[in-house]
Amino acid sequence: MTCACEKTICGFAVLPFPEKPDYLPISHEDFRQETLAAWSRGGFGEKIAAALYGGEREWAALYKDSDPSVRGAVACRGSESIQLKMLSDPEPMVRKLLARYGTDKVRTAAVKGWETDTEVLMEIAKWGGTATKRRVMELAWHLPETLKQVIPYLSPGCIKKLEIYPDREVQFQAAMHGGMAQCQRFLDTIRNNRDAGSWLMSWNIQARVEELGQVKKALLGGLVRSRKHVEMER
Repeated sequence: MTCACEKTICGFAVLPFPEKPDYLPISHEDFRQETLAAWSRGGFGEKIAAALYGGEREWAALYKDSDPSVRGAVACRGSESIQLKMLSDPEPMVRKLLARYGTDKVRTAAVKGWETDTEVLMEIAKWGGTATKRRVMELAWHLPETLKQVIPYLSPGCIKKLEIYPDREVQFQAAMHGGMAQCQRFLDTIRNNRDAGSWLMSWNIQARVEELGQVKKALLGGLVRSRKHVEMER
């Protein structure tokens, strides 16, 4: 069910909450609760609205719904206790929403448990705290293809640890997201290699070094200008 006055919550098109008719002899809160209860037993659009407008009662009724979009709506707005129950959901899209909208306790529980989907792990690393990012790296350590995908979302400490990773492609991706010193060290390791792959890596790393140098120069220039401005005001 759709209408022109839908709004969007967490990427879901949501039915507008109806106004209570004046003739109904119930309070606005009772009308709201009855509407949510009815929506929880309704169709696709009504269930999504119930999940996004509702509370514990609606989430408990819908977090195991057969429709993954309904479960996804619950993942976005559900309480931490409900989200923890959803970590084994079979649909990666639902687990990605848990990673994005859940608490760090939810994300940590996911990587301590059964999560192996690369895109979900990327989302966990993107939104997780330092400890969670480290756990993602540890979980993906023996999965180099997955590790390469999550590198952009890891912490600087994790990225530095990947300098010693046995796969050169992983080392390269880590250097591309690391600092200037890490880039220089990677260049040193491949300097004497003559294969095409090493040449391309070297070219990309040198471009990264130049980019970092330009950023550093701009930051230092801004700092100097700020100091001069402060001195002129004294």
